[in-house]
Amino acid sequence: MRTEGYLAIALGFSILSFGLLVLAPVDTRPMRDLFDRPSVRIVEGGGHFDPLTGEVRPRAAVPPNDAAPAEPVDEASQAEVDSASSSQGPLRRLPPRGALSDLAAPAEKPEDDVAKRLLARPVALDAARIAIGQAVVELPGVEPLELAAQCSSGSLTWPCGARSRTELRNFLRGRSIECEVPNRFGESRESITSACSVGDEDIGAWVVSRGWAQAVPGGPYEDLQASAKANGLGIWR
Repeated sequence: MRTEGYLAIALGFSILSFGLLVLAPVDTRPMRDLFDRPSVRIVEGGGHFDPLTGEVRPRAAVPPNDAAPAEPVDEASQAEVDSASSSQGPLRRLPPRGALSDLAAPAEKPEDDVAKRLLARPVALDAARIAIGQAVVELPGVEPLELAAQCSSGSLTWPCGARSRTELRNFLRGRSIECEVPNRFGESRESITSACSVGDEDIGAWVVSRGWAQAVPGGPYEDLQASAKANGLGIWR
């Protein structure tokens, strides 16, 4: 009898709980995820509206600049900088500077600096002019014959002008000669007067002493011409 009473009481509580559950209002809103962030609505006047609390929160003031205040600018110095930058035009990129050790090195000679240089493949144009590439070296103190000049020996006439050029070409035989000329001599059309030598022998002295050219009056080869005449050499035969 006591057991049946307990069962009746438990059943009554169950029915009462079920009824309360049915009558309770149901929240139809979707469940918010734990990590969902409540949306914020922008409100005029610089604040924002929080839908969870229903409050309008004012927007925090943002400082204009967090950096340290700039130092005052010297207007005169700034004007000089602006004037220089506008007058000089666009910046020009300079090549990188060499090592500091290179700065102490002696300056290179300019390309047109005249100095003794070996000149390859000389070609005699006559008894006093030698071609080096596109340039010409004229021997000082030497008076060459015209290439068409004719000389007479007794009753014979022979082309002494062309012969004098041939003799100088045979003497050079394509050997390099040393003359005082500018750098890169022979790469352009130019002419220079310079004494030249092959080994230790002066080319001008060789030509005059062999009688294949005349010496300029008052020049260094007058004695050599007198000796060639006395011995009947070259054009003096």
